[in-house]
Amino acid sequence: MSSQDDLEWEWQVVSVHETGHAVALVVLGLALREVRISARSTWTGVDSSGAATGSWPDDLDDTEDVDLHLVTCLAGPAAEMAFGSRDAAAHASGDIANAEQLLPYASLGLEEAEQEAHRLVYENWDVIVEVAEALREADGYLSGAEVEGIVLGVAA
Repeated sequence: MSSQDDLEWEWQVVSVHETGHAVALVVLGLALREVRISARSTWTGVDSSGAATGSWPDDLDDTEDVDLHLVTCLAGPAAEMAFGSRDAAAHASGDIANAEQLLPYASLGLEEAEQEAHRLVYENWDVIVEVAEALREADGYLSGAEVEGIVLGVAA
């Protein structure tokens, strides 16, 4: 595979990963401010990053809200795995760290939250693909309102 092929693959992977988080936030009724990604070739390979910036539980005693946020943390890696990433764990370290912060306050265990994230991704796969494509076409940035519009348009 050429370095251009590697870059294109990484661009697709990171878009699906971050879109998994973004769509989960929207579908679960949580705030999403923006989703952004980048990928570039370096002399050592391909460097990528991304973020779906949204809400965080206001009250850690509200286990229902914590559970929803926990699922959104795990929806990115779940989407990446569904896409067929060769190394989904490479992009999941920040997601796992966020999930670990929430676990003491959640009613869901890690395995149960992962199953819920995979279910959410499976049920919303067409929307995730559509938002990921729009994210790549928009040079790696969509506002929360743009994502919501796509999710509501596809779901309608």
